Amino acid sequence: MDSLVVAIGKSAIGMKTSDGDSISGPGIPPQLPGKPASIPMIAAQVAATFAQFETSPTPDLVVVGSTALPADEQGLGEALQLIWPDATLALYEDGVLAHAAALGGFGVVASIGSGVIVMGLDDTGALHRVDGWGPLLGDRGGAFELGRRGLVAAFEARDDVGPATALGDLAQKWLGGIDLAAAVRLLADPHQVETIAGFAEQVCEAAAQDDPVAAQLVTECAIKVAQSCAATAQRVGQQMVALRGGLTHSRTYMTALELALARFDLEILKANYDLLDVPAELLFTDPYQKHVSYLTPAPVLVSAGQAVT
Repeated sequence: MDSLVVAIGKSAIGMKTSDGDSISGPGIPPQLPGKPASIPMIAAQVAATFAQFETSPTPDLVVVGSTALPADEQGLGEALQLIWPDATLALYEDGVLAHAAALGGFGVVASIGSGVIVMGLDDTGALHRVDGWGPLLGDRGGAFELGRRGLVAAFEARDDVGPATALGDLAQKWLGGIDLAAAVRLLADPHQVETIAGFAEQVCEAAAQDDPVAAQLVTECAIKVAQSCAATAQRVGQQMVALRGGLTHSRTYMTALELALARFDLEILKANYDLLDVPAELLFTDPYQKHVSYLTPAPVLVSAGQAVT
């Protein structure tokens, strides 16, 4: 059975078929701080990304995971269904898709990218969410926070109210200056979250070169993620945590996170799949089907371990 997995993020949209063909396109950043993109805009961008396949797939199953689902989840599902009218489609928040890919069952998964969301599945099939509240209210310890704090440290050093740091030169190159003009450009940047989160890699590099300011920031952010993992683990009753997301590719960050997790007696599990490699059928089975935001009307329900027919 042909399937398609779609991940809608702020910085990119990724798609992968069960045959292994994949494509990516621009993400869906908020139109304004705190204001999500409209459903027509999301659907149009998803359709444009899908159109990039050299040979248009005709999936029977489509699983979509999306950041910051709009209040009208049904409306978004219906809009996406129009792209694949003959497919069974399920829409989930991104944390559910990430959990299924990493574990596929009981346990805790931390997704650490620009933001942070920790999802735990207990032995009753209930999902427990910690963080994932966006850059203004949460995303504790993720790339946005690490990048923002790194840039703040650079400007504090410039103003002689903070310690000298290699982050100053890195911020100078990243923003094209450490001055009012750079600050104004960043404030007006429509991809502001992506720009700030991208600086997290620079902070990790500075930490690896023994810059004390950068090293302290990495440590503090890693501890925040570990605290969220510990809170989720307590709710679920499981001390094993699977990790995924762009920031986990940094050896410097991971070293700090491993130490922080150990402080809470948490052990790291290897994730089963990358996000787009998750078997689509898994999302149409319990317990994940219980947490769907939109499902094609009149679906054929299946039990755990059975494929959709």
